[in-house]
Amino acid sequence: MHQRHRICLLGWRHCTCLYPKRRNVPDPRSVDELESILDPSLFFRANRQFIINRAAVQMAEHFFNRRLIVKLSVETPERIVVSKVKASDLLAWLAS
Repeated sequence: MHQRHRICLLGWRHCTCLYPKRRNVPDPRSVDELESILDPSLFFRANRQFIINRAAVQMAEHFFNRRLIVKLSVETPERIVVSKVKASDLLAWLAS
């Protein structure tokens, strides 16, 4: 996976890298492998399904029970909800 990837959608046993213009590329590595090789200043593990690229984040807004919803520049099959445990980490990552 290259640093230019926008987002990684994590399925049950595979990952798919989503790009602008709806181009999706499967990646055979595990979620933990991807998280360990990606630059944490550029990528954030939002939840069990998504690793997001800073360049793709358009906004983060408050959601029910101190969670956040992240809106991206690429279309995702479902909304990206960040838990209240990770919400402050996400906001600090975005501010840095």
